[in-house]
Amino acid sequence: MKEFFSDPREEALKPGEFSRRDFLKLMGISTVLAGAAACTRRPVERIIPYLNKPEEVTPGEALWYASTSMDCHCQCGVLVKTREGRPIKLEGNPDHPVNRGGLCARAQTSVWNLYDPDRLRTPVLRDRAKGSTAEAGWDPVDQQIREAFAQINAKRGRVRLLTGATGGPATQQLIGEFVAAQTDGRHIVYEPVNTDEIAQAHVECFGRFSEQSEREGEAPAALPLEGATRAPGITTPRYRFDRADVVVTLGADFLGTWISPVEFARDWAAGRKLNGDGKGRMSRLIVLEPILTLTGTNADERYPVKPTDLVAVALALAAECGGTPEMLKPFALNERDAVGGVPAAALKRIAQALASARGRSLIVAGLLTGEQGIALQVAVNYLNSLLGNYGQTIDVSHGSRQAPGVFADLQTLIDEMNAGTVDALIVSGVNPVYNLPIATRFIDGMKKVPLVIQMTDRVDETSAMADIVLPVSHFLESWGDAEPQTGVYSIVQPTIAPLYLTRTLAANLIAWMNGAAVAAAKGLVVPPEKSPEEYWYEYLRATWRERIYPTFGASVSFEAFWESCLRTGAVEMRGEAQGGAGAFNTEALARATRVSAGGPADGPVGPQLVGYPTVAQYDGRYANNSWLQELPDPVTKITWDNYVCLAPRTAKRLGLEEEDVIALVPPQSARVPAEDPERYSEKLVELPVHIQPGTHEDVVAVPIGYGRTAAGRVGNGVGAFVHDLAQVRPEGIAWAGLPVSIAKTGKRHRLATTQGHQQLMGRPIIQETTFEEYRKNPHAGADDSHWHDGAPPSMWAKHKYEGRRWGMAIDLNSCTGCSACVVACQVENNIPAVGKKQILKGREMHWLRIDRYYSPEEENPNVVHQPMLCQHCEKAPCETVCPVLATVHDNEGLNLQVYNRCVGTRYCSNNCPYKVRRFNWFDYGNKNRAHYVWQEPLHLMLNPDVTVREKGIMEKCTFCIQRIRKGKEDAKAKGIEVADGAIKTACQQSCPTDAIVFGDMNDPESRVAKLKKDPR
Repeated sequence: MKEFFSDPREEALKPGEFSRRDFLKLMGISTVLAGAAACTRRPVERIIPYLNKPEEVTPGEALWYASTSMDCHCQCGVLVKTREGRPIKLEGNPDHPVNRGGLCARAQTSVWNLYDPDRLRTPVLRDRAKGSTAEAGWDPVDQQIREAFAQINAKRGRVRLLTGATGGPATQQLIGEFVAAQTDGRHIVYEPVNTDEIAQAHVECFGRFSEQSEREGEAPAALPLEGATRAPGITTPRYRFDRADVVVTLGADFLGTWISPVEFARDWAAGRKLNGDGKGRMSRLIVLEPILTLTGTNADERYPVKPTDLVAVALALAAECGGTPEMLKPFALNERDAVGGVPAAALKRIAQALASARGRSLIVAGLLTGEQGIALQVAVNYLNSLLGNYGQTIDVSHGSRQAPGVFADLQTLIDEMNAGTVDALIVSGVNPVYNLPIATRFIDGMKKVPLVIQMTDRVDETSAMADIVLPVSHFLESWGDAEPQTGVYSIVQPTIAPLYLTRTLAANLIAWMNGAAVAAAKGLVVPPEKSPEEYWYEYLRATWRERIYPTFGASVSFEAFWESCLRTGAVEMRGEAQGGAGAFNTEALARATRVSAGGPADGPVGPQLVGYPTVAQYDGRYANNSWLQELPDPVTKITWDNYVCLAPRTAKRLGLEEEDVIALVPPQSARVPAEDPERYSEKLVELPVHIQPGTHEDVVAVPIGYGRTAAGRVGNGVGAFVHDLAQVRPEGIAWAGLPVSIAKTGKRHRLATTQGHQQLMGRPIIQETTFEEYRKNPHAGADDSHWHDGAPPSMWAKHKYEGRRWGMAIDLNSCTGCSACVVACQVENNIPAVGKKQILKGREMHWLRIDRYYSPEEENPNVVHQPMLCQHCEKAPCETVCPVLATVHDNEGLNLQVYNRCVGTRYCSNNCPYKVRRFNWFDYGNKNRAHYVWQEPLHLMLNPDVTVREKGIMEKCTFCIQRIRKGKEDAKAKGIEVADGAIKTACQQSCPTDAIVFGDMNDPESRVAKLKKDPR
């Protein structure tokens, strides 16, 4: 057996350099100590020379600020840790009503996006005809834009503003004023991954949801179907997974990427907590989906279903649950063996479970878009209405605004641009040239717009089509607000001055509208020399004073209210759900049955494409973030690539193996506008094969968000661009249920995966039991028979702990495998990304990994997730073999790693049964490395409380020893004992489901001590 994946000697040394191994061979330890100082020139570290120290800043002490994460559509509340004026860590805000302390992997890495060396640093003027660029200052750019708008408005031209999810009441009001100031202005909101079908279906089913009825908590009145229109402020309902005893999802990955996964994961896990007495509550999750999603891996029952069969399955459930409309008769299960490949007996069991939980069940759907997507959502709405879930597990009076997007509005904009009737287009927060298929004709339309202004954090794919490219501030540099859900208002506040010449969208709009005039209209007295950002701050405060403060202002002044908002980060103005959604329009259901062709749809012949967002890359906006590129996908465990997921049976039938490259070709008619077939010629998409258990055998699944060409030095060229595989339909852009053909290429492409073994093979690594068995015996599934007397044998004496004894418990029943903890550990402990080349050699550096195992069948396996980190073993085998005592046990139960003792023998790694120790092979901060891990200004995000390790040493999880020390020092300064829960590890703090508990096992009242005594 080889000791290494590759020969360590292959890393070439520069002339005059020699390896650590040769150095130790040639010199004694005294020479090492003397020579190291001569050979290695340490950078000069300077103290902070405070003559007049700011009152709130103490060197070495962290300051925390409440804000809102605007890098992600979810808009979760965050607490931002700053050190000496620089943000270094984001954690979930426990006071925020949406995420309540949890935080996803994408939000955890926002500090990387702040310090990204590839950010745009100054305004750029582009000559589209020549392709030339020139940097400019804000004053001449503002003057040029104001003059252009004046000319456009003088001739009554059209100005269009295209944005993603934009923010809260102040931001929305300012955008409205800017649009109203134009003679013909419109604001179009579009997120590449959105909830348009959900909103449209609710309009068809129940009529118009007006903004006023939502705020007052009234159920919207049902309108005739032909009169149902989309109100400008329409929102998606709020789904209450915490109230559901039975959850059925048809393609909605609510634990991974669907709408608000952190919120949903916490709510869903609340129904899965067991207290060790054999009682407790256990909700039931049933998943019907074409591909194995993160939600599917957590299912109690799971059935692979083709995308085009999802509508028929939903209608069959509706018929079985007591639906009476005549149009449901073709979907009745009486004389059917199966619907969409799901056995009729299974569908009857599901329907029975739903019927027995009326008002306490929840059915959600996703994945499908366009006409089929709307039909699926209509069928699900009918099911939820039939089961009395509206007003209980579905709240229409306090909806979600987290993934907005109206395709009809976007299509109107595209038509206007191609007609040459748009005089100015402003693009902010979206990258349509990248994430819209070419068949939408968006690029052609942009070429016909005389003035294109883009606000972006980098020169991206859309920038090549713009005349003026403006750098936007990161949310950690900005003032702003957000309204992720109706009645939830949160603050965005800066935690660092802008690193470059950047401004927010709001500040730009104010500058182009004349800041003094905007301030005067709000009744503000602002000196004319103020900057647009300062005008925006006063505007923000004034809007909150007018629209939000009156609800809370009876007992406190506005200043006290404002300071409270800044401390807590959010205010909540919603109560319980008010009533149902109104009468269901059965004509909408009739349309859904017609989409399903009067019976279970056979769909297109051959494989069906499914394009889906991933937990790490989502829609591609995070491509230049190497922490996220290197995060193993929770399902496939692959990094740094996208691929084609095929079922094992399908791969065998086609003669394909893992890493074979195939070409995907959609039918010409599916993606080429009839009026210009040559312009949209065929483009093969070549991707490597990943054989993925749980994939439907007629499905070809492809992660989107890859293939960027203008993301930055990390993200460029990673994976393949697949957006042109999507089909543009009148109702939206379809990503699922599309016919696609497969062609072998004869090529191979290596995939970098962090897990090579997928089955438990009978090993007692994870122990399982059923809920019924647990209710009979709380010890069920806990098999310790492989140990003598319930404990492993040892030749070493037991350690004595007369004070504290730190320990961790992880509830595998709550862990979803989302991997937020993996990234939280990485950010907290200055763990670098190493790149695909090193992952292929087995040299990943994650201190915490999530193992994922399949059992028992290959086509539709049961899946378990197991977080794996240093166990801080009581009898740690690593400690007994270290020749220099670099790894030792302390008197509080921690297995410590003393870096300056370690000489890199790797004996400890060989002896570790869990393989959680990492050998630091290289200096990943070297600027000659491909990914420039700590290149300026990325070094500003490093946690100063944690050593930045050098190559040649072992490293591992420390239970965040820096946090333990800080907690003990704070308690000592106050003269109190460390309270249970006062110290939280980074992984624990970020966990959306509260699956991780850390504390003192010698404290009988601590949560971890009680969990240790739990029979489970």
